[in-house]
Amino acid sequence: MKELIKLLILTILAYMVAIFIYPLMHELGHALASLILRVKILDINISVLTPSVLCEESSVYKQVIIGISGILFPFLICFFSKTKNQVLNYLFFVFKEIVLISIAISLIIIILNRVNIVINNDDITNLILLWPEGYILYFFLLFGAGSLLTIKIIIEKPWNQIKTFFD
Repeated sequence: MKELIKLLILTILAYMVAIFIYPLMHELGHALASLILRVKILDINISVLTPSVLCEESSVYKQVIIGISGILFPFLICFFSKTKNQVLNYLFFVFKEIVLISIAISLIIIILNRVNIVINNDDITNLILLWPEGYILYFFLLFGAGSLLTIKIIIEKPWNQIKTFFD
C-alpha cells in the first residue's frame, strides 16, 4: 500500500509538471529573451489552456531569438539541472521527457513545413514564417539540443534512481 501511495503522489506531481511547470518555463523563456533584448512585453498569459507572451514589434532578429527561447529555456533548465533528491530527480526526468517531446514535435513541424503542411499557431511555424531561410538553423539547433538532452538522460540513468525510491 505504501508503494501505491508513493506512485500516486509521483504521478500527480508529474501531471503538475506537464500541465503547469513546462508551459510556465516555456513562456518564461520568451519573456526573459524579451527582457534581455529590451523588447517591451505587452501581455503575459500563463493560463493552462492558452499560455502566451505578447511583445511589441521588433526586428526580425529579436523576434527569432524571442521565439526560439520558448523551447531553448526549458532545454537549458534540463541540461544544467542536477539534484540528489529522489522526488526532484523524478520530476526533472519527467520535465526532460516533456522537453524532448516538445523538441521532437518542433522538428516534425519543420519537416512538415518543408512539404507545405503548415501547423498553425505554433512557435516554430511562426519562426519559419518570420524568417523562412532560418529553417535549417532551427532544425540543427533543435536537433542538437535534443541529442544533448538524450545523451544526458542516458548518462544519468534516472530509471535506476527512480527504482531506488521504491526500494
